[in-house]
Amino acid sequence: IKAMMKENDPLKRNAMFSALLEQLSPENAKAAFTALRESRGNGRGGFGRGGGGDEMRLLLNAWGRVDGKTAVAELTALSEAARAEHEANGDNGRGRGGWGGRDGGGAFDIYSALNGWATNDASAALEYVNGLEGDDRQKGMYTSGIVRGLMANGVNDAISFISELPQDDNNSRGRYMSTVAEEMLEDGAASAAKWANTLEADDLKGGAMDRIAGSYAREDLESAIAWVGDHASEDYAARAVTEVAEQWAE
Repeated sequence: IKAMMKENDPLKRNAMFSALLEQLSPENAKAAFTALRESRGNGRGGFGRGGGGDEMRLLLNAWGRVDGKTAVAELTALSEAARAEHEANGDNGRGRGGWGGRDGGGAFDIYSALNGWATNDASAALEYVNGLEGDDRQKGMYTSGIVRGLMANGVNDAISFISELPQDDNNSRGRYMSTVAEEMLEDGAASAAKWANTLEADDLKGGAMDRIAGSYAREDLESAIAWVGDHASEDYAARAVTEVAEQWAE
């Protein structure tokens, strides 16, 4: 990590970092994380201008894959320590990403570790998230991270995971499907729309349609109108119909 952070050639730096990730293990992952975290404030290729934010995100993903339980525990401890320090200083606010900030351990760091953990063991990652107390919004964010991690194994794994989640009044399953739909949009909106039609559960189909509708309307308005028209009598399609109608009106 230290040698990489001193490297000015971006291609060499990326090659060094790739080699490091390949050698990451439960025994050395924490040390690698600590070294990269400490580099944030050195003003040389740290987080921000040097792209270190992406490096940390990838490192945390890799740590989650080799030892997700420890990664999340260590990051949570950092977050709690930061919380205690802020409260001791009379700061009861909470910035974007949760406690931790530049010192590591914020919600976005934990999210990245959960991505990797879910890629290898989604059930264990979900067990951790379900065990959290309070803050349903953060739990939703973390569950979304699990879905994102499963995407590395393929769309079907992610859909199966979402299908097994309990339905709730907040349409959480539909929102998680938007992550999958975003991936499907890479093959074009028309292809994504055909895929959405194959989904059986109404809330999953509705969540996918919500994400696809705007892109489809911008890409091919007439086809998008026909597509949502086929579903217009169904409650799950209401948001998609509205999105296409707004694009049409504009």
